[in-house]
Amino acid sequence: QSGDTSSNISVSLDNVNGANVADAPISGTSDVGANRTVTLVISDASGKRVTVTAVTDTDGNYRTTADLSGLADGNLTVVASVTDAAGNPASATDDTSLLDTGASATISVDSITADDILNAQEAAGNVLVTGTVGGDAGVGDTVTMVINGTTYTTQVMALAGGGLGFSVSVAGSDLAVDTAFTATVTGSDDAGNPFSASSTSTHTVDTTANITVSLDNVNGANVADAPISGTSDVGANRTVTLVITDANG
Repeated sequence: QSGDTSSNISVSLDNVNGANVADAPISGTSDVGANRTVTLVISDASGKRVTVTAVTDTDGNYRTTADLSGLADGNLTVVASVTDAAGNPASATDDTSLLDTGASATISVDSITADDILNAQEAAGNVLVTGTVGGDAGVGDTVTMVINGTTYTTQVMALAGGGLGFSVSVAGSDLAVDTAFTATVTGSDDAGNPFSASSTSTHTVDTTANITVSLDNVNGANVADAPISGTSDVGANRTVTLVITDANG
């Protein structure tokens, strides 16, 4: 005499994010036949639970949704249990799902130049604008800057020294006009939650240098060490070259 002494079931709960936390899809397969009630218990790390049921179709498969908004972010465990027509119980567990209902990121822009002052040479060329990102931002996420009406876009990359950052070549002429701009990083975390973070970068522009010079009348008493003086706005420890010529050139 033979009989049915066992049954099987599987269960799957994908990662849950802020978009689907109120109707998170749960599905699975079984060999219990049609119209069998599957009980699904979903719990978070603290042990808080949500219980829903599903009914198998003619192939023994089932699908339903659950409102998991009352559970805490983190790892989730779902247990499916069912009994076939012969009274054989079956159960399965999926503990690989992650509940993550929010995402955040940070972004900062490095100094535009070594001194954060754009000079005439830099304004006439291209300047490499760099920075770092953090939080849920990842490699390949998008960084956007609008500088003097020009949109510059690049992707987040892994930095050689560790961490994540970005780099994009910007026209110095745009930076000369626009001394404050916003950098924005956008993307989504591993659970699918979108994020956007911004920060403002400011710098100054100095594309001219000013200097004065004065040489008083020279006589026989001071011709060997004639005093020359002047003023400038170039700062300390800059070398001033002075060329003195007579009427003969």
